[in-house]
Amino acid sequence: MLSPGSTPQMNLFTIAFAGSDVTFFYDTRDAQEFLSLLFIDVGKQTSATQQQYQLSLNFDKARDTYHLREGDRLLYRGSLGVKMAAQIYDTVIFHLLNRASAGIALHAGGVISNDRVFLLPGQSGSGKSTLTFWLTSQNCSYLTDELIFISLDNPERVEYFSRPLCLKPGSMHILKELLTPEQSENVLVDRQGAVIPHRLLNTEFKEPQSPPSMIILPSYRPDSKPQLEPISKARLCTLLMGCHVNARNLPDHGFTQILDIARSTPAYRLSYANLQDAEHLMSHHLPN
Repeated sequence: MLSPGSTPQMNLFTIAFAGSDVTFFYDTRDAQEFLSLLFIDVGKQTSATQQQYQLSLNFDKARDTYHLREGDRLLYRGSLGVKMAAQIYDTVIFHLLNRASAGIALHAGGVISNDRVFLLPGQSGSGKSTLTFWLTSQNCSYLTDELIFISLDNPERVEYFSRPLCLKPGSMHILKELLTPEQSENVLVDRQGAVIPHRLLNTEFKEPQSPPSMIILPSYRPDSKPQLEPISKARLCTLLMGCHVNARNLPDHGFTQILDIARSTPAYRLSYANLQDAEHLMSHHLPN
């Protein structure tokens, strides 16, 4: 576990996204560094109109462990590892989106290649994060492996929740394939998975100036037949609604906006059993 260092002068850390913000109170330098690792590229601009929430990440010296709290309620107790990171992400994202009504939040990865934004929507276990990690290692610029927010007023304005890439234990084998030993030293890794600062792979962080130009829905299964096929607009609407995480806050559950996305953006379903299959299909069969 990380040993607690001296208390930093500033004890507030704020994350802003989708019109809301979450502020952490913390009491050690290690907690500060941990929060910076998790959220260094997520927005931090706040305004008086935003919903605001407060959490705390405090060191318990008697038990040599950290407590994650929301007010007086204990959410999690443990070391500053991957499991704590997962709990923090779940809690922060819930509060950021709990009342979000100015846009559509989609569970999706995103990368940029040659100024084109590729969106990778998918449920947990679909291979979305693994494919995003691999694309980032192939000189795509990383945007997110978790969440995007598309404004209702201006659909071309998209926010990307640019946390580090997060891998589950089943995908850990690709770390050795894609990272050098020197890079691996800067990865938070334990038996629960890995949290990988994306700047280890792409040193230049680039905000896109245009909306997504293609949607790829990954479907990973060890016994999957490699296949890349276009998706109809009706089918894409159904699949995107399944990735829409703030539908209850929007008129008609945001279906009108989802339909607009489906009508304007070409989409493909990628079924793959390994990254070699994905590489072959995407390099040979996607339009330039």
